[in-house]
Amino acid sequence: ELSGESGSGRFVFHPSPEFGSFLEEKGFDDVEDKDMLMLCLSDVTRKYIDDLGALGYSDISFSNLISFAIHDVTIDFIKGIHSFGYKDITPSNLISFSIHDVDVDFIRGLNSLGYDDLDPSDLISFAIHDVTAEYVGEMNALGYKNIGPSKLISFCIHDVEPEFVRGLRELGYAGLSS
Repeated sequence: ELSGESGSGRFVFHPSPEFGSFLEEKGFDDVEDKDMLMLCLSDVTRKYIDDLGALGYSDISFSNLISFAIHDVTIDFIKGIHSFGYKDITPSNLISFSIHDVDVDFIRGLNSLGYDDLDPSDLISFAIHDVTAEYVGEMNALGYKNIGPSKLISFCIHDVEPEFVRGLRELGYAGLSS
């Protein structure tokens, strides 16, 4: 039944026995029809699974495979993250990267400011707490350079914004240490 731009109806899903055999060959045992439907709806293909294997994720769990699809962890996304040296990144970190927008541009921006050796958990925390390249650049311009990741995260958690630092300086509190 169609009404305007939406519709409803019934369907019967018939999983592909060939795809089921492929999944078994790849180590996914006991995949039920409902799981096959989830893969279908998430557009998980043989090529995607093979490409994951080529990138080092041949032993990915079924739940991570679904999470990759749901959270748009594409092959290009993984290759981009790997290009910055994060070749051994775990599936759960890749999922968190995608959820929190830790992408190539985010990493590149931080790298350009000297933060090129952050571990994945720091990158995720940076993204969660809005420690962006713009923020770090503004703090650098105010003289706060080479601040450690945990301190930058603390600054953002406690709203130590560049405007706040400038305001303190106007009140005569210049040269405060980080």
